[in-house]
Amino acid sequence: MAFVDLAVADRFFALPLKERLARILDVAFPIWCTHVNEGVSLVYDNTCVMVHDVTAKIMGVETRLAKGGFEIFGSRQALRIEMALEQFNPDAGGFSTTATDDKLAYLFMLQSSIKAMTSEDFRFEPQCLLPPDETQNRELVETYKHVFSAQFRFWPKELSDYQSRREALHAALRHMPSASIVEQDFSAELRVKNRFKLKRKEPLETVATEVAAIAIGLDLRND
Repeated sequence: MAFVDLAVADRFFALPLKERLARILDVAFPIWCTHVNEGVSLVYDNTCVMVHDVTAKIMGVETRLAKGGFEIFGSRQALRIEMALEQFNPDAGGFSTTATDDKLAYLFMLQSSIKAMTSEDFRFEPQCLLPPDETQNRELVETYKHVFSAQFRFWPKELSDYQSRREALHAALRHMPSASIVEQDFSAELRVKNRFKLKRKEPLETVATEVAAIAIGLDLRND
């Protein structure tokens, strides 16, 4: 578990929402490509460690620090968030560990990040950016000054339903005016077959692949 100097979290949360979403994509994409080509162990403990480390890199932390006011978590770890929410457990993220003026500073939530890093066609669930109950959302802003929730995906444009799934995402976001979306185009040499399988004995065959990188997110604030 990474304990981050609160100044690191301050710099991250000070970025505009779309810059934070773009940073998530920039950090996660090369790691995703590695898992596409070399395989990733789908043992749950291993994937939790993976998204924990990806989250640390998103925050700008390359080494695990001994102390700090912000803690990065993965869903396999005990999630010591100071709120009484049930059935709402982010895959990864981070949260402030010390309060000022009776409020914790930050909560960062990554939803479905394990599947985002181990799948090329996992769909978005915009409705899961926040708990479905407004009472729970009020509790979030009563507990934290700034809540940032995000999802990200990488979709090869060769997917047969790429355009329809993109249109479906934009249609869903029209019902969530507070959410933002960032889309970037990447290109990488990706495995032709057996993607995300542990490396096979046959030679690695790759092809230049256009990839749509997409992140959605929103802020709740109570400064």
